[in-house]
Amino acid sequence: MKPPSRFDEFREIVRYKKRVKGATLVALGLDKDGSQLDKLFSLLEDKEIEIRIDPLFAQYSLHTTLISEERAKRPILIKSVLETIDKDGKKEECDFCKPRVYLETAVPKIHHGEKQIVTAPNLFPYILPHFITIFTNEHKQNLENLTENDITIYLSTGREIAYNLKEDGQDGMWDFINWGAKAGASQPHPHAQRGGLYKLMRTLMDKELESLEKIKNKLNGKDPFEFYMKLVRDSPLLIYEDDDVFVFAPYAPKFTDQIDILTKRKDKVISNYLELEDEMIDSISKSMIDVLRKLRTERGVTDLNIETHQARFDGSIDYRMHWHIYPRKSLIAGMELNNIYIVSAYPEDTAKALLLKQ
Repeated sequence: MKPPSRFDEFREIVRYKKRVKGATLVALGLDKDGSQLDKLFSLLEDKEIEIRIDPLFAQYSLHTTLISEERAKRPILIKSVLETIDKDGKKEECDFCKPRVYLETAVPKIHHGEKQIVTAPNLFPYILPHFITIFTNEHKQNLENLTENDITIYLSTGREIAYNLKEDGQDGMWDFINWGAKAGASQPHPHAQRGGLYKLMRTLMDKELESLEKIKNKLNGKDPFEFYMKLVRDSPLLIYEDDDVFVFAPYAPKFTDQIDILTKRKDKVISNYLELEDEMIDSISKSMIDVLRKLRTERGVTDLNIETHQARFDGSIDYRMHWHIYPRKSLIAGMELNNIYIVSAYPEDTAKALLLKQ
């Protein structure tokens, strides 16, 4: 599905045109007259790749998206194992189900309302502090088993942790959910990971703020997010919008079927967890669970990451807190390590499949 022309400055169509006759292969005796190379390249002549950059962060070139519907046709021979297996080949008990280590041992924990909704230090941290929030008592291994209440607990505990981290002197907070083996989850029980940011820790959100400053200057002081939302409203990318949230398929996604959820308030900008109110949490939870269910039923998504993007605790009048939902149908590999992301479906088609009722 072709996007409106107003997106043209952020896209380029690439079609293959063979410029050489394969002289090197001929010289090596691998292709006597170049016919084999011609045959090979003829397979590419009717294919095209679309290159996109995100309009909101184009000034900083944070990432590039390559859209190739052909990519979805490649055979995948490696299968992921979702169940946890111990060294004897038997199914292992879940560490996050009671009465396992996180609930029974004496490690410091935060009890959120219900006794068994807890946040505890990660026993295998990669930064300090590094917390695990077990936001449901039930062992829900499949995406379709999540409920709106589970997402509400995830968001409200995030807000509580943010206040704790700020009081502890942290500069900011990182927060995400890994769901499924392809998304990097080591435990099938629903949980979130979150922790504190130090000043020396440069995040993607910091780079986004720098990009927003450049775009704001280009827009003569206007809100870059409002600019982007207007572009999306006038395109097939919009999925749902109300007074609190803006749900859409991003123009230049990092992952196939990616969905973004943006906080939207006319009276104030929500830049981080500290500024989230209960009413906003309820709106986000409803939209997020609807998106997760549709991704499962309409796009066959089983593994995904949910990543919170927010400003540091000192806030920012230009940054709007938002969530990226990254479906993970394959592992990050060579091109992605160079910040070039390959997706196998147009985001306009994703939005059409996930369209929510207004």
